[in-house]
Parts: sequence; C-alpha cells; structure tokens
Amino acid sequence: MVKSNGYIPSYGSLLELNTSRVILDAIDPDTLTDIVNNYLDLLDTSAAVYEPNGDYALGMFSSGWCQCLDQASRNLCGTDDNKKALDSGKWLCHESCWVDASKVSIQREEPVDIECRGGIRLYAVPIKAGKEVVGAINFGYGTPPQDKKKIREIAEKYGADPKELIKLARAYKVRTPFAIEAAKKQLHTTAKLIGEIIERKKIECELKDKMRELEIFNKMAVGRELRMAEIKEENEQLKKKIENSN
Repeated sequence: MVKSNGYIPSYGSLLELNTSRVILDAIDPDTLTDIVNNYLDLLDTSAAVYEPNGDYALGMFSSGWCQCLDQASRNLCGTDDNKKALDSGKWLCHESCWVDASKVSIQREEPVDIECRGGIRLYAVPIKAGKEVVGAINFGYGTPPQDKKKIREIAEKYGADPKELIKLARAYKVRTPFAIEAAKKQLHTTAKLIGEIIERKKIECELKDKMRELEIFNKMAVGRELRMAEIKEENEQLKKKIENSN
C-alpha cells in the first residue's frame, strides 16, 4: 500500500505482488498517488486502483476508521504471506473493495455503489483504455456507523476493539452530499485520465515495436544488397578467369 497522511500499514506494500502491471507499468505509484489524492482529500476515507486481474496498482487508507478495519481484517488471515492473505477470503476490507465492488464494475463495465462490510459505502468505476477495460478504481465514502450496536457487530466480525471503533467513528468529519457527488465526478474523470495514459503508452510501445521491426528489415535489406554486390563481383572475377584461361 502507499503511504497516506503518514500511515503505512504493518503488512507493507502489495504492489510487489502485481503480475499484471498494465496500469503500474504505465503510471508510476507516486504519480498515481497524486492523481488519486485529488478526490481522496474530499472524503478522507480509502481508495484503490486495481489491475484487470485484481492486482493492486494502488491502495490508500486515509481515515482512522478504514485504517483500523483494514489492519484488523488483515490480522484475521493468520499468515505473514500477503498473497495467501489476499486469497484467504478473510481480509474483509479487500473482499469488499475488490470482490464486491471493483471486480463487479469490471465485469459489468459500469459504476458499482455498495455498502462495504465495514459499514461505509464503496463506489467503483471501470478504467477503459479505448474500448478495453484495463482495471478499476474506487473510493470509500460516507460516515461510519454511529449506532453502538452496529459498531459492536462490525468489531466482532473484524476482530477489532469496539471502543476504538466508537472513538474513530465519532472522530470522522461528516462530508456533505455535495462533496460526495463532487468526488464521484472526480473519480470518473480520474478513471478516464488513467485510461488515456495507458492508451497512449500502448500506442508508444506499438510504435517502438514497429520501428524496431523496420530497423531489422532495413538491416536485412542492406545485408542482402551487400551480398548481391559481393556475388556480382565474384561472378565478374570468375568470368575474367575463364576468359584468361582461354
């Protein structure tokens, strides 16, 4: 995960597990973080960018509520191996963020708006490069539950301290509906921007490949011309030898 507001999760970065690299090879993590912060600052919650296969290109947790539940559900996995943890189905924040929201948005090729397992909401949109869906981007939004019973239920499910969750829920600054809608519009703009960058990167790579092919062809053509000149010269010399021998 990427550092956000000084927060670095104890399990480290999940970008090392990225094998798809469609997004990660087109946009470096620092640039992607700057792009995402344009809307995450409006919400102070969480955000993630996924490759088409679910690998993380970016993950950020801004609010104390999201940080606490993410770490708590990571602890439920019972392993130090992040790959095994992601595959376990016990990392509840990942399950909500990827399986329930972002993966569905990729499959449907449309926005998905759900309540996450941690009591807030998730909004995910697909990232398209041309007509191809190359990933998804999402954010969490909404005020954490204020009802103590609901918080205790979440705490029990996540293995978190209910008193700590109550404290974090009360500390969250409520966002207006206007701010949330503005962030959603910004998310769509961000998804489009990422898609355009990937598309340009793809075109650049294709052009480079064509240039390399052309260079190889030119070298082969020049080589053939040189060889033909050598053969012609050899024939001329052979012809002279035959004439002289007669």
